Amino acid sequence: MEDQSISLVQKQLSSAIELLQSFQSQKNLNSKNSQYEAKLKQIRQEVIDKINTSLVDTQREMQEQFKQTLDEFNSEFNKVANELIEAEENVLDQKKNSLQTCILSQKVHRRRSSLLIKMLKNEDVRTVYHIFIAIMLVMCIGEIIRGYIENGVILDLSLFAWAFAKFHLVIIGWLLEVAWCLLVIPLVQLIHKNYLPKLVWITIYVFLQLIMYIGPCYWTLHFSLPMASGFVITCEMARMSMTMHSYLREKLLFGNGPNEYATFIPAKFAKRGITVENLTIPTITIEDPFTELKRFLFFFFSPTLIYRDTYPRITPHRRWWNITYNLLNVCGTMFYVYLLLHTICIPYLQESWNKPWEIKFMLTSWFQIMLPGTMLLVLMFFGILHSWQNLWAEIMRFGDREFYTDWWNVTSFHAYYRTWNNVVHDWLFHYFYQDIYRFSKGKISQLVGFVGVFVFSAVIHEVIIAVSMGFFYPILFILFGGPGVIYTFFSRQEKRFLNVFVWSMFLIGDGLVIMLYSWEYFARQKLDLHQDYGFMAGLIPHSWVGNY
Repeated sequence: MEDQSISLVQKQLSSAIELLQSFQSQKNLNSKNSQYEAKLKQIRQEVIDKINTSLVDTQREMQEQFKQTLDEFNSEFNKVANELIEAEENVLDQKKNSLQTCILSQKVHRRRSSLLIKMLKNEDVRTVYHIFIAIMLVMCIGEIIRGYIENGVILDLSLFAWAFAKFHLVIIGWLLEVAWCLLVIPLVQLIHKNYLPKLVWITIYVFLQLIMYIGPCYWTLHFSLPMASGFVITCEMARMSMTMHSYLREKLLFGNGPNEYATFIPAKFAKRGITVENLTIPTITIEDPFTELKRFLFFFFSPTLIYRDTYPRITPHRRWWNITYNLLNVCGTMFYVYLLLHTICIPYLQESWNKPWEIKFMLTSWFQIMLPGTMLLVLMFFGILHSWQNLWAEIMRFGDREFYTDWWNVTSFHAYYRTWNNVVHDWLFHYFYQDIYRFSKGKISQLVGFVGVFVFSAVIHEVIIAVSMGFFYPILFILFGGPGVIYTFFSRQEKRFLNVFVWSMFLIGDGLVIMLYSWEYFARQKLDLHQDYGFMAGLIPHSWVGNY
């Protein structure tokens, strides 16, 4: 019995132990399951966090890409819209011009791009631009090699240093010119308020203009400014003089109340149906001095010589890449001119001025300078009329950038003078040719005004050259006022061979001007004729005397 009891107790203990072991194993299993669940929960949370982070990053990238795409779309849309508006305005201009044949119509500024900017979008035209850059680089490398071998100098920039010497005097002189130019604002204010009789304000205005020319000329000659520095002062002298006249004329003619000249229409044009609407009279007002100063300063720094109270603007922000691009073009053009003068023109002309002027020698020298002379003409156009004007148009966000048209395609000199420099041509047309006819009420013929424009332009050019170079030698005046006027009456038919004739005249004329002016300059550096000719020495061509 005892054995059975013991056996039964053992079985019960074994069962209890097994049950405890099963409980223990189940407990361990539950513990592992809870650990697995915790780990799984952690992994799930990490996955959710990563998904959320990825979604946020993706959303941010999509927003940035959408914003960038939207900006590009807006930019392209504005570009296309501006081109369409410009094209539509040009069509309207053409329609108006077909009806508007009155010479007294006023200029209307519109948003227009420079022709070269449009042309450079074409890959073939850009290739020509790149060819000119490649030629400049090759010339630069050649000059570096030659200078280093002959003189041990990598690049001799002494010509630059000489041409732009005394530049601090240029800055001071320019600031004085600006200060004097601003005096036209209070003059207009006094005239508008009837504080000055007509004869008095005309006398004051003539005095302002005389000092605007006498002062810079005296400054340049008194301080013996070198050539480039002198050209800066004298060219700005002419520009500021034209700026003053434009401001005063527009304010008094269209902003100082009704007058008989603002709406004057000659009888022959009235018979053709021309009305006041065809005159495109601008809206001009005379406000307080501060407002007028703001208007004048915008006009002063904008690439135009026709004053308006407001101008068409482009883009709300300045495009700094375009500003940098045009500035690099200006600097590159200056360096290109330096290379042509330093490597081709000066070495030959400096040594040849005192040789006997025989026909063979003259023709040889002339033809040798023709090509670089024409290159200088093209560079002057690209550097000043295109790059410099567009630089300031970008800075001022000025919209009307049609500073020239396709002058290289012209078949007559009459067309060349109208397309080469629209900025100056507009001023001469409206304030000289047109106003002579306007204020004489048609009594002075258009032919007189036409010839007067050439004479006036030739005189201003000659003053600038004479003062800047330091001597009077009216070669340009003779060519401008002689053949320059005569050629305008030649055939104006659109025949392509006439374009060859015009370019041939460019080559001949540019070569002759550069050769004669350079010889005279170098002759005056070597010869002193004051002992023989006294005060008349300044008027005697030294290069002629030195060859006989």
